[in-house]
Amino acid sequence: GTIKTKGNVEIEGDLMIKGGITTKATAGEAITAGDALYVSAAEEVSRADATDPLKSDVIGIAANDAAQGAEVTIVIGGRAKGFTSLEVGKRYYLDANAAITPVVPTDILAAVSVGVAFSTTELLIQISAGTLSDATVVTP
Repeated sequence: GTIKTKGNVEIEGDLMIKGGITTKATAGEAITAGDALYVSAAEEVSRADATDPLKSDVIGIAANDAAQGAEVTIVIGGRAKGFTSLEVGKRYYLDANAAITPVVPTDILAAVSVGVAFSTTELLIQISAGTLSDATVVTP
């Protein structure tokens, strides 16, 4: 079921979450469930891209498909579900075109960790901004 409340919630002790912690935004472009997302404008998200420093600040993973202008649910913590063939225990990084990969991409300015595969279908969200030392920078 759903519990709705206004105001603060205080919990003493552990909080068990078997799903994702989510928020909603407007899709700035067509988005597919599983896409890594960044904030592209006020209240708007678009597909993140590790090859573009303006699009590499990942905030979460799309939980649903959304057309441009439609509402998209973003998993910002906990478990993002619906993946296939994740390598359990491997850390996943932002790649080009909103994709995630278990291999640190080499054609980027900084590696952005998105999470760790909790199962073959679930990614435990652990977003952390990368640094130049996290990846090998390829120069032409």
